[in-house]
Amino acid sequence: MKLLITIFAFFLSISLTAQSMMMNYNKVHLGDQTEAYEMFEEFFIPQYDALVDEGKLINFGMLGHGWGDEWNLNYFMTAKNQDELIKAFGKGFSEAIKTMGPEKWKKMKGMIMEHKDNLYDVRHYHDKK
Repeated sequence: MKLLITIFAFFLSISLTAQSMMMNYNKVHLGDQTEAYEMFEEFFIPQYDALVDEGKLINFGMLGHGWGDEWNLNYFMTAKNQDELIKAFGKGFSEAIKTMGPEKWKKMKGMIMEHKDNLYDVRHYHDKK
């Protein structure tokens, strides 16, 4: 029993300290894709890039759709842990909405048919710097 508790505590500690990554997927009407990209680049990217510069996020990126499935406006961000990720995501998102104003936000929301978010713990990452 003691061994089981030790193993559980070990994996729990990894989960609480592992870097966390959020992936956000959006289905945008094909005819709106260019405008949605432009709006995202104008209002969201500066907010999240600033959070990277401040050290609140490890990285942030937007993915343009090349080919594949219907999820055609996607972005990701990584932080030190889940708490930091959730704080940074909320701050960046609320600042972007505030900057764009209600009319542009309503327009952008209308372009998005569906979205989904996934939160991951980063278990391995290798980067040759």
